[in-house]
Amino acid sequence: MAERREPPEAAATVPAQAVPAPAAPAPAPVPEPAGFAPRAEEEAPPPPKWAVETEAAAEPAQDEADIKDILRRMRFATLGTVSEARTMLDALRGLRASEKAAVLEGPGLKSVCVMPNARAWFSAGAAPEIFDWLGQGNRPVRVLPFASMDEARDAAGCKDEAARPFEQLMWLACIRTPPESIASHESALFRLKRWPDLGNLPHEPHHMHWCGILTRQQAGLHALAGSGGVAPAQTAAFLDACGELGILERKDATPEEIAAVELPVVSKKGRERISLFKNILGRLRIFRS
Repeated sequence: MAERREPPEAAATVPAQAVPAPAAPAPAPVPEPAGFAPRAEEEAPPPPKWAVETEAAAEPAQDEADIKDILRRMRFATLGTVSEARTMLDALRGLRASEKAAVLEGPGLKSVCVMPNARAWFSAGAAPEIFDWLGQGNRPVRVLPFASMDEARDAAGCKDEAARPFEQLMWLACIRTPPESIASHESALFRLKRWPDLGNLPHEPHHMHWCGILTRQQAGLHALAGSGGVAPAQTAAFLDACGELGILERKDATPEEIAAVELPVVSKKGRERISLFKNILGRLRIFRS
């Protein structure tokens, strides 16, 4: 059979490729109206706090306290919610009417067990040690309440310590914690119903001097401070301590009434004796507890 052949022109013809249509011209930019500011690119909202916040390292003291609390809860079933007071005096005033026992803790302070309903306190530390600790400035105190008195004493490490009068600890805290304001003390006259039991209360010579005056007559804050050579704030702390013992009488008075009160003049020999007594106590650090 004869083979059919294409004409040479047909064999050499190559189909033409399609040429893309020219792109449409881009629309002309629309001019912005006068006074228009271009919109700033919106910032993404901040991530949630939990996603970016790194866990802060715990303070060593707080970390140690937390560990102690965990161990205590494992050992003592009646331990309540732990709180913190601004000063020991604030803690004692808050516990004054409580029926529960409490343990007070502070840096450098031997634990103190307080039983307000029994009017007693316990500690392995002596009263002079606590007196000195309080004199180092106002510091916060942790308060650990216990429903069981035995557990409270055990937690404070003073199961074998003898009971001391609650008034003694309150006296200590008052004497070493001058009030922030003395305005209320400046507008009154004061007198003592009786002497405080200085045999059980750490004291200084000017405390005895003030007791001698106030058991005989009324006196104002600044007159007492001047007679004892002590700052008015420290004098107010003494008056607060006597008030906590229930032996202080207070009478509101006008400035004229306060100025009219005269205190007995201490002789030169008496001042020398007081100064000598101060020096002896300062050197020997003798405080009865």
